[in-house]
Amino acid sequence: MNEPQPYYFSAFQPFGYQTSVLDLFYNYDYKNKFYPEILLSGSVGSAKSSLVAHIAVSHCLRWPKSRVGISRMGLPDLRKTLFQEILDCIENDPQFIEAPSVRDLGRKGHYFASKNTCEIIFMNGSHIMPMTFGDRNWGKVKSYLFSLVIIEEGTEYEDEFYTIENSGFDLLRGRINRLKHVRENALIIATNPGDEEHFLYDYFIEGVMGGSDPEII
Repeated sequence: MNEPQPYYFSAFQPFGYQTSVLDLFYNYDYKNKFYPEILLSGSVGSAKSSLVAHIAVSHCLRWPKSRVGISRMGLPDLRKTLFQEILDCIENDPQFIEAPSVRDLGRKGHYFASKNTCEIIFMNGSHIMPMTFGDRNWGKVKSYLFSLVIIEEGTEYEDEFYTIENSGFDLLRGRINRLKHVRENALIIATNPGDEEHFLYDYFIEGVMGGSDPEII
């Protein structure tokens, strides 16, 4: 069976490292390997958010009924950053029309966006939804199944999110690759460079990956 082809929005022109990330994401051996965990580390202005926004929407279009979790500690920050970047990605492409309600998907538009809840639902059944942890209720992720999870500002999460037994991070990783019809699964963490004492440095750089295939870009 042929894999769905990547979709490049008319307003998105990948450059430099973005091209390398997309090549990895679209050409990874998902059939024979554990899903990839990708760390994007770069300073402000390196266009990490626009890249992961493109990946999120492209994933939803290529894989009907996929589910993408977008995560920050707090919903207000998520709404102002990654969620808005995803909306911009869609709205800047003239072929997409926003439906006035979920019931109107397919008849009056291609997607419906709720700015209050930071959710986007596409006419093919794919769903982008928030996963925030300001309440420190790590166990909430047990109720969800994801094909792709994107964590923004990974170093802003407290150590507890990563390190305690049954941590939010471990539980979140365990909910990926649970949709059998979606063969493209991944965890992507975008962050500004942190210090060497942070968990992410040990996890990706020092190699305590716990079974995944690490990629650091």
